[in-house]
Amino acid sequence: MMPEEYNTERNTFFEHYYPFEIDATLSSEEKDSLMKEWWMKHLDLFIKYRLHFSVIDMIIQDSCLMDFRHGMRELIDYSAICNVPFIILSA
Repeated sequence: MMPEEYNTERNTFFEHYYPFEIDATLSSEEKDSLMKEWWMKHLDLFIKYRLHFSVIDMIIQDSCLMDFRHGMRELIDYSAICNVPFIILSA
């Protein structure tokens, strides 16, 4: 649902940052800094490739593309009732 260029850049970030994510020798501070850097770069990709709400909505509507953890649907429903917005980002 995103351009191939987005996928290429996303994969490049993954190849660079994932080894740091699983590296048990890094301190929490080092790992936190690198994960934040990765997260910010990925958010920049969303902006660069103009991720639109309609794409997110299509992903949500297609249950084959994602699955929630146990209890997540209840959390979303309760948040909607209480008018609490949130965004879930997952690497």
